Amino acid sequence: MILVTGAAGHVGNVLARRLSEKGEKLRLLLSPTSNEKALSGIDGEIIRMNTLERQKVREAVRGCRLVYHCAGVIDIAGTNSKRMKDSNVLGTKSVVDACLQEGVERLVYVSTIHVLEEAPRGSATTEVLCKDDREVVGLYGKTKLEATNYVLDAVKKGLNAVITYPTGIIGPYDFKGSELGTQIRRYARKNHLQLYLNGGYDFVDVRDVADGLILACEKGKTGQGYILSGQKLTLKEILDTVEQCTGFKNPKFCVPVWLAYFGGCFTPVFSLITGRKAVFTIYSIKTVRSNSQISCRKAREELGYSPRPVTESIRDALVWSGHVQK
Repeated sequence: MILVTGAAGHVGNVLARRLSEKGEKLRLLLSPTSNEKALSGIDGEIIRMNTLERQKVREAVRGCRLVYHCAGVIDIAGTNSKRMKDSNVLGTKSVVDACLQEGVERLVYVSTIHVLEEAPRGSATTEVLCKDDREVVGLYGKTKLEATNYVLDAVKKGLNAVITYPTGIIGPYDFKGSELGTQIRRYARKNHLQLYLNGGYDFVDVRDVADGLILACEKGKTGQGYILSGQKLTLKEILDTVEQCTGFKNPKFCVPVWLAYFGGCFTPVFSLITGRKAVFTIYSIKTVRSNSQISCRKAREELGYSPRPVTESIRDALVWSGHVQK
């Protein structure tokens, strides 16, 4: 039996699909509010619970050989700080403790690239963990760093665990509407002004992340972390790819960085009032302006990880969402 937490999320549901295709017996943990539509066609035992419910989490872990901990909350606007801390930190501690208590064979934890030390420009970021949260931008990264360190501490207590560090995830099966996926779908609208910054980042296909998690489980070394990156694209290159896929030549406007930062100060309020995902937040601006040279050499060499071109991922995401014909 294999347990996947956050199974209705972008990474979780794609991972569950991959494992189901391999014939694995699955136990799929969902939050009480998650939509089961993301798991349509996947054979598995569905359990709804909050990862803060420690006894229930232990019962879910009991009898499982492997655990993939994908559950977490991403909020680049910073409007759900308590929810992020509860899920990313306390929820992870609950899962890790249950894995120790139940003696699982291996835990694979999905962390984030944002907990790693950013390399100086001209060199690539590798699997070097930030020493403390003062080096991390944004509450999301800070909560994931705390959780990552908790996993590493559990390894010292005897837990067989590996950690993965995905970059910006993109691709099909984005049922919940990730920040990047939502923005790409906005870009795909006809006669829609496309705003972008002079910057970019490393983006990776969700299917490659799922495959990377399985490879990490099968071949990763205990206590080690592996970057699951893809390809660096500027935001303008993403727009151009969407334009090629849709055939819509929409007007484009490059937002000055100073103006983006000014607007980013108000995006938390905008998100709270409208309920829409913000495009330019202080967190996202700093991300796309940072050094996005990121190396997945370790995962390639030790795991056999091999990501696809991200332009393919963008097209597949638009096909899946119905914005482009296959």
